[in-house]
Amino acid sequence: MDWTGFELQDAQVRLARGWLDPADCAVLMAALLGEVPWEVHRIRMFGRQVASPRLSCWIGDADAAYRYSGSRFEPRPWLPALSALRGRLQEELGVPFNSVLANRYRSGADAMGWHSDDEPELGPQPVIASISLGATRRFALRHRHDPELRLVQIWNRAACC
Repeated sequence: MDWTGFELQDAQVRLARGWLDPADCAVLMAALLGEVPWEVHRIRMFGRQVASPRLSCWIGDADAAYRYSGSRFEPRPWLPALSALRGRLQEELGVPFNSVLANRYRSGADAMGWHSDDEPELGPQPVIASISLGATRRFALRHRHDPELRLVQIWNRAACC
């Protein structure tokens, strides 16, 4: 697998285009659309509770609860398709994963703003694997404390669907 690295101060960012075979991608997408119990999470923005602009589901080990935006999320059990993906990631990356936040962007109107993935439950230096299925979308990274540092934008091309 060919990995592309991106320079971003205080972070290690690598991309593997084509990590999932297109046929496997289509099977995974169909399984997730049919099996994930999608929800609209309530989040705190600018001092008030609003509906998150995407569908989500927190899935993981029984002890992988976490707090985000003033809410506590208890994980739903692993689905077979995500459990298999987790195993492959752990084997190839050599790091454990105890949970996944599955996000479904229904259209170009669904999006998430800047966020840090810095919840204490994730640890001091969390490893986050992001896998995009479906439509092409922008994935942007910037330094948390210094907006003058280089912005990295990755266009995740659709592998399937």
